[in-house]
Amino acid sequence: MNDRFIIVGQFRKGDVRALIENSALRVFSSRGYDSASIAEIARDAGVSTGNVYVYFANKQALYRAVMDPSIGKELGKLLQRELSSFRKAPSEELVDFVVRNRLQVSIVLGGVTGNESESTLETVVHDLVRVTLRRTRRPMRTNAGSHLRFALEQLHSSFLRSLGTTLRTFRSRDDIRSVVAVCFIHHSAGLRELLDD
Repeated sequence: MNDRFIIVGQFRKGDVRALIENSALRVFSSRGYDSASIAEIARDAGVSTGNVYVYFANKQALYRAVMDPSIGKELGKLLQRELSSFRKAPSEELVDFVVRNRLQVSIVLGGVTGNESESTLETVVHDLVRVTLRRTRRPMRTNAGSHLRFALEQLHSSFLRSLGTTLRTFRSRDDIRSVVAVCFIHHSAGLRELLDD
């Protein structure tokens, strides 16, 4: 029998709720919101599925409890500042933000569907494309402009997926910083090459 099931009766209600919320963040991050189940979150927390429903009406309510709705907007603003200057390395502000909010950022970057956060990743990509296009030296003819926009959407989406995967894979600040720095260098170089042609 799982030891956590035996101990749960000794926890205060707030402690059980915190266990469930921490497990939800881990499971949403590793499996994605759509693939995560209440039963899996309960298993991770070491509580019964019924116990999760004591605190949360459904998966959506649990998601709302653990996710800060401003995470996507804050990440988007930070990335816009970073990428609009074509920095060669991520700022400490960006690294601090993603490390501090590692699980929530990885959830947002994993692409959430089926709830109010569904468009967050798409919005971040759209805003990054908009900011990047302001910096282009290329003439924006109709066809060339749509091709460039498409290429930028793919480039930014790929960078964000890499960032999300990094946050799901690594936990230490140094590891995250190192991998993000490599991704950042290649992403910035790709942007410069694409926009300076």
